[in-house]
Amino acid sequence: MIAIINQKKDKDDKALYWVQINNKFVCEFYHKREDGLGMCLLEASKAVEKSKWLNIIESFNHGR
Repeated sequence: MIAIINQKKDKDDKALYWVQINNKFVCEFYHKREDGLGMCLLEASKAVEKSKWLNIIESFNHGR
């Protein structure tokens, strides 16, 4: 299951959202509600990909 959860914390007119996969927190991102669902999904997917790459880099750096 993939969930995008509004945390209702605003920053520069944007709301904070969390992405969870199978009840596991993956990442967070900010989104303007007025930008619509399509943009929300795009921002969520970008945040997930960024998180994935950051985790790969972090694990590589810890392996040294």
